[in-house]
Amino acid sequence: TPLTVTNGGDTPNVGYFMTASADITGSVSYGGAQTGTLVVRLFSDDTFTQQVYETKIPSPDFAGVGPSYGFALPAPDSRGLLPGQYFVKAFLDSNGNGVLDPTEAVGTRAGAVTVTEGTVAPGVNISMADPAATTNTAPVADAQSVIVVQGTTNNSIILTGHDTQTAMANLTYTVVTTPLHGTLANSPSR
Repeated sequence: TPLTVTNGGDTPNVGYFMTASADITGSVSYGGAQTGTLVVRLFSDDTFTQQVYETKIPSPDFAGVGPSYGFALPAPDSRGLLPGQYFVKAFLDSNGNGVLDPTEAVGTRAGAVTVTEGTVAPGVNISMADPAATTNTAPVADAQSVIVVQGTTNNSIILTGHDTQTAMANLTYTVVTTPLHGTLANSPSR
């Protein structure tokens, strides 16, 4: 049902309730060489799969205690951090894709942080580190096929694949076996 409110007037028979925002604050330390946007996320589960809040610091300065973070917005904060239990994870988004990749610096706070309505949980500090060196795994080409009608031209296939250590846009390919019939030509990527 639409509600019309007049500035300075009363609207009878309307109940309204708003929970006061809570906040979690702290700092993030990192001693490695990676650069990028610092992303601090809150999750509702200890396996870090149910993200509920996020804040970003575009150019973090890790000198001293490191950059400070928090989730509250200037008043009136209608986004609000609701009372509850949260798990905190931070990472340095070195390639700018907004996703924690296997080679990016990461850190979590041990245990849950609980906040109640209108309170701040200060000093939730996180220490990030570069991940341990991983074994380089070979890229894998995605299985694909194309049906070509004899005598036609302009038949194309876009080769795709994936690799744990390399973004898909940076993968290259080499043709190992040429077609038994016809020709194969390379065209610039789209």
